[in-house]
Amino acid sequence: MTSSGCTVLLKGVDVDGLEFSSNGYASIWPGNIVSVAQQAVTGWGCNIIRLPLDQDWWFGCTNAKGSTSAAAYQGMVNSIVQFCNDNNAYVLLDLHWSGTYNGTSPTTPCGGSGWGTATNQQPMADANALTFWSSVASTYANNPSVLFDLYNEPYGTTWAAWQSGGSAGTIWTPGMRSLLGAVRSAGATNVCVIGGLNYAKDYSGFSGNPVTGVNVAYAAHLYGNQVGNTASGWYGFVGPVTSFGPIFVGEFAPSTSCNTNDPTYDTNIFAWIGSPAISGGTAWSMTSNSCPNLLQNGSSFAVTTWGAAVTTWLATPPPNCIYTLTPTPTLTPCGYPGNTCTPTDTPTPTDTPTATSTPFANSDIPWPNPWDGSAPLTIQHSITKPADSVELKVYTIAFRKICEVNNLDTGKTNGHPIYTLSWDQMGNVANGLYYVVIVEKRGRKQNRIVLKLLIRR
Repeated sequence: MTSSGCTVLLKGVDVDGLEFSSNGYASIWPGNIVSVAQQAVTGWGCNIIRLPLDQDWWFGCTNAKGSTSAAAYQGMVNSIVQFCNDNNAYVLLDLHWSGTYNGTSPTTPCGGSGWGTATNQQPMADANALTFWSSVASTYANNPSVLFDLYNEPYGTTWAAWQSGGSAGTIWTPGMRSLLGAVRSAGATNVCVIGGLNYAKDYSGFSGNPVTGVNVAYAAHLYGNQVGNTASGWYGFVGPVTSFGPIFVGEFAPSTSCNTNDPTYDTNIFAWIGSPAISGGTAWSMTSNSCPNLLQNGSSFAVTTWGAAVTTWLATPPPNCIYTLTPTPTLTPCGYPGNTCTPTDTPTPTDTPTATSTPFANSDIPWPNPWDGSAPLTIQHSITKPADSVELKVYTIAFRKICEVNNLDTGKTNGHPIYTLSWDQMGNVANGLYYVVIVEKRGRKQNRIVLKLLIRR
């Protein structure tokens, strides 16, 4: 909930497979895991999917579970991200399997120590995970549809090592603070989700070893046979961290076993997700052979009893984020799930808005912010190297796309292309905060620049 009364609720499923199948279930699913993600979004109505990943395969390193090229593996991830981006959904990229490296400094992918060992769930991410997150964060920096789950389920270590690095079983971990730092050092302000100890459900030592920051949420993995089936019981696990940021229930189900269900758990967990401090959740898992399973088999999307409960929950769309103008609005334009981040800018509308210069990456020409509706909105965007295409997309703060412009005028200033991006079909767009996303495409590479636009007529 934002300070202006805007609710963002994320509802979806885990689409697992890329952590233990280098080809994304190609032998099981027609069209591989990309088709599963597409069904989750367009068939089941998810506005978020959680996508577990393997540290080795992102770089094309071979391990005992299989081999692939970096281009093929990242291509599947990119296809899913692009599909979600184009269909008003988020994707939470989850480092599910890290390696067994015991060194304290990252090594060169595929050639250095520790690579080729990400074949199972470890107590914590190893030092090579810093390289993983630097690469992933650079690829999707500031794409508002992409969130990062820094490490799946920490366990078997101390709170001090969890926070700042140290021994975690047989490996050495850089700790959550350094993993978050790797993302931010890549220039990515994306929401980062951080899981507590005891498989992402224990926050008893968090207050003495906090990891906090702008656009940070906290994971809760809640299986009924481990944590019970009541909201009061779940708050007992996540309560210590709720004052630090929103909770995202990254995995949940009535039981860790396959083909089981508990109607009481179902009713309570669906009601609890979206309650104060709980920003959303993804049900485990949209597959037939990873327990607890939502699907009956790998040849169709026929659901289990647990799957039926989840699809019924998803059938009710979450509320859109709708702003209404108040006499003295105070907006918190962080724009991400939960909106508990500390804003870096707080627009304060006046009775007579004037154009102000708002700095943003890769652009050098001011644009009107706030915008008062007196003329079509025009943004001139300068790029330093040629692009195949440049697009303008406008989203609500709940990431519902309301405008897309592809036919852009170009000119030249100081030898650089200038793209004039005009949003001239405003219609009855409500006052409030919006994302203006500029997408530069160069082959398979995309660069996104995300601006925040305050509309106040």
